[in-house]
Amino acid sequence: MPHRFVPVPTADSWQLSNAPILEMAALRASLELFDEAGMSRLTAKGKERTSTYYL
Repeated sequence: MPHRFVPVPTADSWQLSNAPILEMAALRASLELFDEAGMSRLTAKGKERTSTYYL
């Protein structure tokens, strides 16, 4: 990073640095479901579903 502030002259400067709380709440809930299911079960299900198309 530069040692001095250089403002962005376009609308890009209005972007937020923090994620919106409602979107993060939904993301957290979905990640909890993935965590509960477990990666090995998710991988197995994915392989099961895709392997039938390539047999």
